[in-house]
Amino acid sequence: MKPRHRIGKWTLLLSLALPVVAHAQTTAKEYCERGDSKNTKGDYDGAIADFNRAIELNPKDSVAYVGLAEVNERRGEREQAIANLTRSLELDPGSAKTYVNRAALKNKSKDFDGAIADCEKSLRISRNYSETYKELGDAYFGKGDFYSAIANYDRAIELDPQKTGAYGGRGRAKVATCGRGQVKVATCGRGQVKVARSYVDAALADLNRAIELNPKDAKAFRCRGRAKMLKGDISGAMEDFNRSIELDPKDDVVYAGHASAKVMKGDFDGAIADDTRAIELNPKADDAYLGRASAKVMKGDLDGAIADDTRAIELNPRASDAYMSRARVKLMKADFDGAIADCTRALEFNHYASDAYTNRGGAKAMKGNYVGAIADCTRALELNPKDIDAYINRGVAKVVKGDYEGAIADSNRAIELDPKVSNAYENRGNTKYFKGETEEAIADYNRAIEINPGDAQLYARRGAAYFVRRNWTAALVDFRKCFELNANYQDHPRCYIWLLRARLGEKEAANEELADCLNKRSNGAPDDWPVMVARFLLEKLRGNDFFAAAVSPNARKDRGQRCEAWFYVGMKRLLAGDKAAAAVCFRKSLATEAWDWTEYHFAQAELKALGN
Repeated sequence: MKPRHRIGKWTLLLSLALPVVAHAQTTAKEYCERGDSKNTKGDYDGAIADFNRAIELNPKDSVAYVGLAEVNERRGEREQAIANLTRSLELDPGSAKTYVNRAALKNKSKDFDGAIADCEKSLRISRNYSETYKELGDAYFGKGDFYSAIANYDRAIELDPQKTGAYGGRGRAKVATCGRGQVKVATCGRGQVKVARSYVDAALADLNRAIELNPKDAKAFRCRGRAKMLKGDISGAMEDFNRSIELDPKDDVVYAGHASAKVMKGDFDGAIADDTRAIELNPKADDAYLGRASAKVMKGDLDGAIADDTRAIELNPRASDAYMSRARVKLMKADFDGAIADCTRALEFNHYASDAYTNRGGAKAMKGNYVGAIADCTRALELNPKDIDAYINRGVAKVVKGDYEGAIADSNRAIELDPKVSNAYENRGNTKYFKGETEEAIADYNRAIEINPGDAQLYARRGAAYFVRRNWTAALVDFRKCFELNANYQDHPRCYIWLLRARLGEKEAANEELADCLNKRSNGAPDDWPVMVARFLLEKLRGNDFFAAAVSPNARKDRGQRCEAWFYVGMKRLLAGDKAAAAVCFRKSLATEAWDWTEYHFAQAELKALGN
């Protein structure tokens, strides 16, 4: 029988002491490994404790600081993460990977110059680390240098063909070269279309590859949605945006893209809701404010649009597109001085913004500065020979300057660029109308109405041409259609309808209709000039008071209102049978030289009919 082994006192003490000895022997490296494990499992406090313990054991352990930075990043403590990586680099300045990690954090903080500096330091250590080029691409993208971004993404993919982020980044950059991701390729000129389409196709290929490598890459779906919008595939874009939102419902940028797609589909309320959600997620999302402003314009909320544009400018005071967006709204509100100021501000930040010159030219034309308007539009066309609006705005200015042939040439060029732009036909029609070629003008107005049947002003233009051609019935139909489409565009058409009905022998009914309209008028002041015209036609205002009301401190307005006053007085004389007195009044109307006012051409037509 074998003797039993006895556990002696020292053996027992040794066994009890083992755990203590094991704890004392845990190394800084082991604490770092344990910290990494806890970080992966979401035990951030435990991870930090372990990394700090590693640093206590080895104050020069650069790896522990990297581990702390990773925990900081997961907890949203980006500044602290950068500080820990900086300390790591002080201890180990030869770590290319740590420079790249810090660059990635700087990119997320929008410190793009700092990110580029870190990447350049990384490249001095190693030129074969693909992540360095990917982060360089992200930094250049953030700075708006998309071509440099593409070059760096190319290099990242060469070094690592499985680099998902590089494909996505390159795709985003290629989309960005075609605009902000909200412009249809169809809006480019023919030469630009080829370039734009090649980039969009290449972008789609990159983004498809990124999604193949990582089907849960929310950013890749979001960017592919942008690319599909550029291709005009709005439904496909919506699908990608929806998938991106499923994967990352807190990405403010995807909601802004989703909103842009909804605008293109005519869902303006949906677009406003999406942009509002983007703003809730990121109150500093200036693009979301700009997108919401565009949707509000389509809804007719011009004041709301200006408020959103202004907020975008407050967030990014150097954003030329925000000034341009607000300028366009101010043009719609007839705030021409404000529009000119915003366009000028936009050009300070982007000297090559052709649309800023175009819109400023349009505003200058509306203020009567036709020389300045022509100069601005010409500059816009030097920058972008395919700018249709620049041709149209310059044509308007040329008409007023009496350069009818030049105006028609500009309209023709705009039509060549896009045969479906109603404004080009309208402008050419106006020029022919002023030249006295009313039949040809009506043909252009007909084409404009085919393209844009909801534009009330087009019916007013054609109605005036029918009036000059003495086609009273057709003119009456057009003027009625005009205020049927736009309740706020009634004043002058109502007076024209009174004249037409009076000529057709319906003066009593004409009086009743005009009086009813005057009583129901809700817009404008009670002493507005159109009200004075209506009151004069209804014999509620004497001739001397009528002429007194026509006087204005604004030279152009004064000339035009005196032209109108003499015309309406002449028409009253003509309807009363006094042709001689009517002819005198019509000649005085023409003597004002307000040739760009409708009544000037009406007076001219009446004189011609009278044989004068």
